[in-house]
Amino acid sequence: GFSTCRPFLGGASAPVDTVGICTNAAATDCGLVEFYAFAGSNGATKNPVSSSAVHWIYDNNAAGTFFGTPYGNVGRNPGLRGQAVSSVDFSMFKTTKVTERLSLRLEAQVYNLFNHMFLGVPDPIVADLNLANNGSFGNNFFNSSGGRNPNGSGGYTNATLNGLGRRRLILGGKITF
Repeated sequence: GFSTCRPFLGGASAPVDTVGICTNAAATDCGLVEFYAFAGSNGATKNPVSSSAVHWIYDNNAAGTFFGTPYGNVGRNPGLRGQAVSSVDFSMFKTTKVTERLSLRLEAQVYNLFNHMFLGVPDPIVADLNLANNGSFGNNFFNSSGGRNPNGSGGYTNATLNGLGRRRLILGGKITF
């Protein structure tokens, strides 16, 4: 069988969070049904939809057979763009002679000076779309730190502890003699 790869494009003007799934490759419309209801009921609920009513068509065996390819017809990470990284880093150093042979250097370094949050790139996996089960496809709500996500223990990283999601300030002093 085919594995889930890139999705097929349905109606380009349909809302980005709408997905259909093919249930019958022999049908004239591939038996397209609404993905949320279908996945949420383990296939028991089938609300028929047209291909123009959904933005994405889930790539399964029926879709691969109907469209004649198991690879989908959209490019990699289609329409999923993360926000721009807008981070200003700043450093300042001042060296003052205390005596002829002794100098004091004060330093300040600030990373992400204006504290602009970077949420990372959106989730590119269509199967994560089921909003009834806290789906994350096409958004970056689950990557609040711009860093690793999820972490090794199955939880999510904290915006105040990781990544570009925080302003960092380093103060220091150095005595040279």
